[in-house]
Order: sequence, then C-alpha cells, then structure tokens
Amino acid sequence: MISRYVIPSNLTWIITLGLIIFAFFSRKRSPLITRFYFYTASLCMWSFGYSRMAWATDPAAALFWSRELHIGAGFIPTTFVDFALALLPGEATKASKYFIRLGYLLSVVFVVLCFTSRFIFGVMKIPDGIYYPKIGPSYI
Repeated sequence: MISRYVIPSNLTWIITLGLIIFAFFSRKRSPLITRFYFYTASLCMWSFGYSRMAWATDPAAALFWSRELHIGAGFIPTTFVDFALALLPGEATKASKYFIRLGYLLSVVFVVLCFTSRFIFGVMKIPDGIYYPKIGPSYI
C-alpha cells in the first residue's frame, strides 16, 4: 500500500522541477532568475528525498533518503531569503549581503552534518507505515 505522503511529495518535486525547466527555457538571465533556480532546486531536492524516504521498504534505504532530503532542506531558508531580498526594490545593503553569506555558510555546515549519526542516527516505522528519521543531538 502506498503511503499518503508519497503522492504529494512526488507532485511537489515534479512541479518544482517543471518550474526550474520553464524558467531555464524562458532565456532570461538575471540575478533574480538565478536565485529562483536555487530556491526551487532546494525545494525539489527536499521533496524528492522525502518521497523516496516515504516509499522506502527497508530501513537502510529510508535512512539514506532521510539524510539526503536534508541537503535540500538545509538550503531552503537561505535560498528563500536570498530570493525574497532580490525581489525588493533597490540595492541590497551591506548587512543583508553579510546575512545571506552567513546563511549559506550555516546551510553548508548543516549539509555536512546531515550525513553523520549525530544528526540522524536511524529510522523508525511510524503508524502510517513509513520510516521516519530518529534525530540525534546535532539536529536543531
């Protein structure tokens, strides 16, 4: 039986991938479009990993996908703020550029940690029939 989480997460990554492809073929190159690519790519990677985790039939595969989905999840907040700031009129301030760089640095640290057992040390089967991550002490 397919979990109720599989269809929505598959639709999410397919739609976001479609948005990326649509924006790419629009042939417009701008910092705003580039930021849009990164934001939607983060969403796509997260939802793709989540759909694979929800579809996993064994704990080892579920553990891999639960860690992989955090690669995309780690960049969603930073890429969103970067994209949102690009939508605002005027030049970005020095403080906002520093804030974005700090956000990307923290995202990279998050991604490095996501494949350690201190971040996610295992998976457990929840009542809906899917495996869900057991978080470690480094999970914030």
